[in-house]
Amino acid sequence: MRNGPLIIAMAGGAALWLLSAAGWADDRSPLLAQASLLQQQAEELYQRRQYEQGVALARHALALREQVHGMTHQDVAESLALLAQGLNEMGHEKEVESLYRRELHIYEETGGPNHPRMADILNRLAGWRFRRNQGAEAEAYAWSALAAAERTEQAGSPQAAIAFTHLGNLRRERRRYVESEMFYRQALAIREQTFGADHPAVSDSLIALADLYRDWRRYQEAEFFYRRALDIRLKALGADHPEVGHALTRLAVLYKVQERPAQAEVYYRRALTLWEKALGPDGPLVGVTPENYARLLRRAGREEEAEKMETRAARIRGGAQTLQPTQK
Repeated sequence: MRNGPLIIAMAGGAALWLLSAAGWADDRSPLLAQASLLQQQAEELYQRRQYEQGVALARHALALREQVHGMTHQDVAESLALLAQGLNEMGHEKEVESLYRRELHIYEETGGPNHPRMADILNRLAGWRFRRNQGAEAEAYAWSALAAAERTEQAGSPQAAIAFTHLGNLRRERRRYVESEMFYRQALAIREQTFGADHPAVSDSLIALADLYRDWRRYQEAEFFYRRALDIRLKALGADHPEVGHALTRLAVLYKVQERPAQAEVYYRRALTLWEKALGPDGPLVGVTPENYARLLRRAGREEEAEKMETRAARIRGGAQTLQPTQK
């Protein structure tokens, strides 16, 4: 025996074989511990937007878990999700879809349609398809995610809210604004009930509604929801968080489409200053604001300032791994 005794006890004429906890150390444990550490380090690198290094660690973690567990274990699915997250940020579309499908297959094999993670992977597939303008496929996945949430008694869960948001996004893109509003409000109600009214997840739904009202030209309502979302993010995340910058930019865009250039400039400048402080002057998220700000300046006849902003945006875009889509 490697580590400790094999204990044999007799009770009622039957042999009870009890193994001491230290007696049967699993040779696989160090590999699994290493995989968990690699996963944690990859997540930390992702948070610092060091995706290439994070992906390398995520691949190593996946290989270790496949070595220990085989190809269809739920820990393998977790590693697939982490690897896909980093590759998605790097724009590796084909591999991301392959990883998502592998993850979905694992959940189908290990738990069937009632697997508790089914709604999550279906929602990620819906979002992935939507971002690639594959609306029909995105909608099918979103409805499947909603059905999975209902089957697993998560009908009022954050996953259901994500599915409703996808459906709202699809209706908004098709200018079916009444239906889009209905889905967004369902998502908002779930998040307020689940997290409370001042949670950052609630601000996501508020911004979705505000974007809808902006497109619908219901500008007063759009401004109300943008400001409420900004207040939540300021209180919950702090004044220097990049997500605050996104809310500031949304307000700037709203004022620009309303032909209120002075107010738009104030919010563009605030967002630009925030992102410079949080991510550095050439941080990838900063690139969007100079582009939008340059358009505003050009429309105001401030050509020299506009050219400087455009040059700066091009420099950032050329050196960044990823950029958020330019706001309308």
